[in-house]
Amino acid sequence: GTFVSPRAAWSSRYNGKYLYADFVSSTIFRLDENNGDGDGGGCRTCCPVVSNYTAVPLMEYPEADIAVMKFHNDQLYVLSRAWGGRLHTLRYVGTDTNRAPQAKIISNVTTTTTTTPGAYIQLDASESVDPDDGDNLKYEWDFDDDGIVDSREVAPVIQLPEEVGLHTIRLKVRDGKGGRTSTSIDIGIGTPPHAEIVVPEEGHLFQVGESFVLTGKTSDDTLDPDVDFSWEVRQHHSTHYHPYLEATVGNEIVLQESPSPEDFLASTNSYLEVILTVTNSNTGLSSVLRRNIMPQTITVTVDSIPSNRTVFVDKYELTTPHTFVTWAKHPLQLDAGPDDDDDDDGDYRFVKWSHGTLQRGHMIRMPSNPRVQPTFVAEFERPEEPSSSPSTSLPSTSPTMVPTTLAPSVEPTTTTTTT
Repeated sequence: GTFVSPRAAWSSRYNGKYLYADFVSSTIFRLDENNGDGDGGGCRTCCPVVSNYTAVPLMEYPEADIAVMKFHNDQLYVLSRAWGGRLHTLRYVGTDTNRAPQAKIISNVTTTTTTTPGAYIQLDASESVDPDDGDNLKYEWDFDDDGIVDSREVAPVIQLPEEVGLHTIRLKVRDGKGGRTSTSIDIGIGTPPHAEIVVPEEGHLFQVGESFVLTGKTSDDTLDPDVDFSWEVRQHHSTHYHPYLEATVGNEIVLQESPSPEDFLASTNSYLEVILTVTNSNTGLSSVLRRNIMPQTITVTVDSIPSNRTVFVDKYELTTPHTFVTWAKHPLQLDAGPDDDDDDDGDYRFVKWSHGTLQRGHMIRMPSNPRVQPTFVAEFERPEEPSSSPSTSLPSTSPTMVPTTLAPSVEPTTTTTTT
């Protein structure tokens, strides 16, 4: 995030305000105090905490993967990871009643597609939009990056140069009221370089804590993997992702310790995406290879004596008995939940877990073998009754796993299933 200068040539709605980018939504927000008297009405001692500020959307950059923002010389600079890295600028251009349009270029030719030199292609600016209804947008195309307007059409057809390499096309969109924005795309002319991902292998299932040596290969003698290869790893979770390895140049890059699921529900909708970008340093053309690596899953059952009690797994509330999926070698967080459930049988007190620990809440590392399906039983008793012995109160198939935070698990053999 960044602050807009209090003396900037912007609207008073922005001067002195804090702007920040939300990575997941690719949106820039302005923080506004909830009221203007210096007291935003927040409450730090409340549960949940009440903020003094409200986030107001300013600009959205779909699929831009915003990385860095900086306000300088009355302009907001936004650096994105997308499209090989691109710098966007945002400046205030008029009164509070006029907002700048958003320029967008559509083309089926990119830096990673094979394009014949001298070929004809069509460009399209029809998805450029203006937030102010009724503004008549004007388009200015620069096909050869010389600063001269070559076309004012919405969707011009152009002929590409004969030279192999990257070709930059720029578009400026005006709203006729002083608002304007610019954007550009790079088009690759020629054949992109060829390479392949060797490690991790297709279909490999990773375990928590596992390391990879990201390795690619190419038969192109003009490529130097130590210079022309760049690796990135993303941890996907549901509809968004988190950077796990930022873009790193080279080959045989060590990826330390594959992650645990982000939370309980993430065990079923998360994975790693490995991205190899290969760029020919002579032509500027590039290829992007992607490989999704799924986690090795383990089926786990959590139960209690008596049953139908509340327990927590990775801080997620469950009612026993419950069977779920987690990841191999993940340090699972178990919590037997509250003692005094008000039920028809009276109050119960926690005694121990079936694998021997007396700690109500603890972590235990999952096995690496997917055929091992452990069951963890939380034992409770009424305060007036003596503790029942394990031999009479626990299922005969209870696992013998030893709780630990860091050490590997002891895999139970009595719950192994054979396929």
